[in-house]
Amino acid sequence: SQRYFITLALPHREKVLFNNKKIEYRMLKTREQHIYLGKVIPLLDSITSEYMVIYEHCFSGDLHCHITCTYRGHRKDLKIDIMRHFDIKPTYVNAIDIRIIYDEEHLKNYLTEKDLKKYQTSTFPKVEKKPIEFFN
Repeated sequence: SQRYFITLALPHREKVLFNNKKIEYRMLKTREQHIYLGKVIPLLDSITSEYMVIYEHCFSGDLHCHITCTYRGHRKDLKIDIMRHFDIKPTYVNAIDIRIIYDEEHLKNYLTEKDLKKYQTSTFPKVEKKPIEFFN
């Protein structure tokens, strides 16, 4: 198993399927972007027992999310899982950035202490899942 930090930031012009219509991601309202990005939760539930998803605004106002998770497998496979799940074209391969986590404490502070970058804060709550052993 490896701990990964994932940034999922869809290109503004990427056409996504929302309410049975193809629409540019930037044309979705913030709440709609939150619903759309929230589709990552069922995928994470199926591939890992531990994750955290934090939603943030880009400077443009569009929503993106950061994910930390434990994954058994190669980083390339994780990226392909996410690309297939969201039907992201290979031309937008940079929409998903995946890095190995080396300093969990520093990363946690970066994700939760956003005073210096107020434009990146979001009112949407983080989503967190921990393994059952955590509660024993």
